Formats: sequence, structure tokens, C-alpha cells
Amino acid sequence: MENPERIVGYEVAHSILDELDTLPTEKARMVWNKVIARNRQKCSWPNTVAVATTPEGFRFVYERWVKNPAPGYVLFKARTMDNAANLPDGYIDNLRNAYPSNLLAAYLEGEFVNLTHGRVYAEFDREANSSDETIKPGEPLFVGMDFNVGKMAAVIWVVRGKDPHAVDEIVNGYDTPDMIRQIQGRYPGHRINLYPDASGGGRRSVDASQSDLALLRQARFSVFVNGRNPAVKDRVLATNKLICSSGGRHVDQHPYEAKTSAP
Repeated sequence: MENPERIVGYEVAHSILDELDTLPTEKARMVWNKVIARNRQKCSWPNTVAVATTPEGFRFVYERWVKNPAPGYVLFKARTMDNAANLPDGYIDNLRNAYPSNLLAAYLEGEFVNLTHGRVYAEFDREANSSDETIKPGEPLFVGMDFNVGKMAAVIWVVRGKDPHAVDEIVNGYDTPDMIRQIQGRYPGHRINLYPDASGGGRRSVDASQSDLALLRQARFSVFVNGRNPAVKDRVLATNKLICSSGGRHVDQHPYEAKTSAP
């Protein structure tokens, strides 16, 4: 599989691919397409191609068997615990003591989890924290904003009861005036409660005589910001606790599509 161009010149009725998801996504896709093309030998029952692999994030196997499964594609999940009788004593406990929750979900439970990004908020679960909420006419919106040159970003939230729901986002904003135009253009008639990065108090905007925070206030947004950002550890712990605590999950994310803006 490391050399997909070599998968030529043979015919079989059945194939098994081991650890396909350890390959980069595009290479795994090429391997799969080449293998199923060679699976054309006639036999008395339907030809089969099987993949046995550890979930390596949301890669090719997730895309083909979960996100966009075609007819005939069947997924079986096997847990390490199901094979406990054939493992050394203490093996599973040692893994639980050594691995974070996302790796345990992948390697012990056979779940597809993000192994390369988003580890800071390890409690977030795509399904358990999913939301169908959308923006309602005239309701207040709560916007978290980050300041970056040419890469400004914002997440738009609504509140249902005591629970926040992320329902939209803005990415690749050029500068603060651009973000203001986008927010005003997308959400007319809404009160905008804006929670920006505290670094916006510096003179970083297009007009060097005004701070980013001053521009946001002039746009008639309600700006809530402290003199400095809270400690990273404190805000990560607070967010993970809100995402999932003993009382359940409280932060929900709508499966919106990312929206981009040109400079």
C-alpha cells in the first residue's frame, strides 16, 4: 500500500487491507480504488474487500464507511475489551492509565475521534454536543472574536435556557472594519453581544489612532472584555467543564459550513 502504483496486473475474488487508515487520506483512497478494481475474479459468491484498521481520526475510512457510505459498505466496531481473554493481565488498565480520553475512545472502543487537532477540548463530542438550533429573528447573539492580521475569526452563539449553541462562524476576516461589515450585514436587527480577545485594546486596526475595541463599540456592539485574557489553564478547564460535566453536556455546536471572506 505504500506504493499504490504497484497494485496492478493481478485478479482476485477477495481482499483484506490491514491498517488502511494509517496512510494519508489521498493515498488510502488511491489504494482502495486500485484494490477494488483488481477484485474481479469470478467466484460462486459475491466478491468482497475488507479493511481491518484502527480509527486514525476522521480520515478515509470514516469518509467512506460513515460519512458517505455506498450500498454494500458495512461497518463493524470491535472493542479491545471483547478480546480481553487473549490479552495479558493489566493490559487494558495500563492503557487507561497512560492514554487521554480521545486515544482511549479510538484504541479501546473503536470510535472515530480527532487525534491530531482539538485535543485542548478533549471532552467535546461531535454527536453528543451536536445541535439543531438556528438563529431566530431579532434574538440577541453572542459573538466570540479573535484578532489576527488577515485571519480574524468569530463564532456566533445563541442561548437556549442556560446552554450556549454555536450556530455560525466567520473566518479569514481581513481586519476589524471587515469583521464589523460582515456581522452587520449578516445579522441585521440583532443585538450583538461581543466577547473579543483582550489584545484588541491595542492600537492595531487600520486606523492607528483607534483601537479595535473602540471600532467595535462605535459599531454599536455591546463589548464585554476584561483588561487581559484569563489564564489559559483556567479557561480550558472552564470550557471542558461546560462541555461535559456530571450534569450532562451544555455546549452544543450546529454543523454549519465554514464561511470565508476575501480581503
